[in-house]
Amino acid sequence: MIFFIAFLQFLAGLILGTLIFRSGLFHLSTNTLKKWISNLTDTTWKCIALGILITIILQNISYVIILMMGLITAKRISFRQSIGMIIGANIGTALIIEFITIDLAIFVFPLAVIGAVLCLMKYKNFIHIGYALIGFSLIFGSMWGLRTTALHINTFPYVEHLFLILEQNLLFSSFFGIVITSFLQSFTAVSGLTLSFLFVDSMQLSTGIAILLGGGIGSVIPVLFARKGFSKEARVTAYAFAWISILHYAIYFPLINLLTTLGSALSSQPHLQLTHIHLVATIIVSLFLLFFINPFTNLVYSFHFRKVKK
Repeated sequence: MIFFIAFLQFLAGLILGTLIFRSGLFHLSTNTLKKWISNLTDTTWKCIALGILITIILQNISYVIILMMGLITAKRISFRQSIGMIIGANIGTALIIEFITIDLAIFVFPLAVIGAVLCLMKYKNFIHIGYALIGFSLIFGSMWGLRTTALHINTFPYVEHLFLILEQNLLFSSFFGIVITSFLQSFTAVSGLTLSFLFVDSMQLSTGIAILLGGGIGSVIPVLFARKGFSKEARVTAYAFAWISILHYAIYFPLINLLTTLGSALSSQPHLQLTHIHLVATIIVSLFLLFFINPFTNLVYSFHFRKVKK
């Protein structure tokens, strides 16, 4: 039982780490973000790049979409520009998952100490950097903790039973991903949770893929709940994000076995196989959307804008 409690604490630490890291970077780059929004939204490629950067800063794709909705309501960006930013946000999320698989446990304590010292400084920028470093160290320390404790809790009878159900029914695995992502409101945390069990060979790769596919749809739920209070155009952005997530799921869920085979060619380690597959799959869908961005934008806007109430 002590290992299960420790596992939950490390999971909470991962979520808290992303919040602290996001807070530090966001306050450090507030003025820069304003300049980026003004200067990096005149082309689709720049919107994609901006979406990637903002997602890396905020560490949560749901918050990024809600931020976009606020910018649209404030007439800082348009609905069409938000589509490119959504594509970038999806790529940014895949890059974050790649990044958290790097083993930086040796730097956790030094970075936490440096961050704590910077937080004691008088200059605000030093304080924000300190918060970012503490959050950064907490993220990777929690990932180490999740991998360590996952090795012990995977022998618990109810955990074994859950994994058996997930492995036997990939549709249920994706539903599990939807539920846990919408509950935790953190796709990064769900990814870290999944990667930790893959790291200790407690979960099959196909199950991990199904969970992350479901997690993509789970990220939509907080956005849909938050859409009220924003302008009609902003709410259409929420629906566009939902359709892109559904498209991603619809394309890849029937191809899970093919993706599993592809994963073995990308890496010998299951947790890295999952991150590489997720990144490649996200880039492919992003390129597809980029090629059809005008028809997709027009279709979503014409279908939803008339149905959204003022």
